[in-house]
Amino acid sequence: MGDSRAVLALNEVKSKLVLVAFFALYCAIGLLVDNIIYNMPSLAYGFYMLLTFQVFPIATVGMAIFGVVSIFVTYSMYDKIMLYGHEYKEITPENAFGFERKLYDMIGELAYRGGLGYMPRVYIIEADYMNAFASGFSQKSAMVAITTALINRLNEDEIRAVMAHEISHIKHGDIKLTLLISVLANVMLFVVNIGVMFFGGSRDSAGARAAKMILFVLQFVLPLITGVLSMFLSRTREYMADAGSVEITGDKKAMANALIKIHNNYADEPHEDEGAEFRRAAYIYEPKSFASLFSTHPSLQDRLRALGFEA
Repeated sequence: MGDSRAVLALNEVKSKLVLVAFFALYCAIGLLVDNIIYNMPSLAYGFYMLLTFQVFPIATVGMAIFGVVSIFVTYSMYDKIMLYGHEYKEITPENAFGFERKLYDMIGELAYRGGLGYMPRVYIIEADYMNAFASGFSQKSAMVAITTALINRLNEDEIRAVMAHEISHIKHGDIKLTLLISVLANVMLFVVNIGVMFFGGSRDSAGARAAKMILFVLQFVLPLITGVLSMFLSRTREYMADAGSVEITGDKKAMANALIKIHNNYADEPHEDEGAEFRRAAYIYEPKSFASLFSTHPSLQDRLRALGFEA
């Protein structure tokens, strides 16, 4: 249990560093566009005037408002996006019998033991691949989903570990963080393109020209920077959810066995999942691995090692 707490604490620090980096980038881009709007004589002078509010940072504040609206719209639609592409059934006390009832009660117990404070909605997805995911960040929006293949191929302890992993995602606010970073990244790239294309002209000051040159370079490197940071954040939250599962259940072996079985399922039977691009960062396992810097999930070996096992 002590090891899992250490994993949680370490990855929480890493997550905060990524958030600081994102917000620093976000503000810097807004200030660069403001330098162009006000045609500042130099970047240093422009940053000074804007940061001391001697000149109102129009673009920076506008980005903040645009970001808040975008996040709100995305949050309101996210549960529908997550369930897109498959037949599914919501499990409730009224319609649950047999194992479905046992699953519903299991998740209620895990939510209580994990200190979640409310019962998330529970969905079973009809699918031939082994996976599970969580969505939402409040009593109104929280949900967990599990595929029929995962139910059929894991034992009860392993299912419990997977569901505890998903409960941990909700408790830690991982879905909220993932959406926040995704929206911020898209807003930044949009504003960078606008800054290069539409502001300034032949009468650009030295400060405006320097700002436009930086934004021009960011058009090409910003997707790389935000991609690496986003994937790093996603991997830290997976480590935290694995550790959170162990904190809730006290059974790291079941969590490790579940990860191995899900990994082997994808290794033996590659699956095409309609809508997977929307859920990739939320899945307990990423079916298609990319280079480690651009993977939403740590490797199986790294996850097992974090749990205290050698792969």
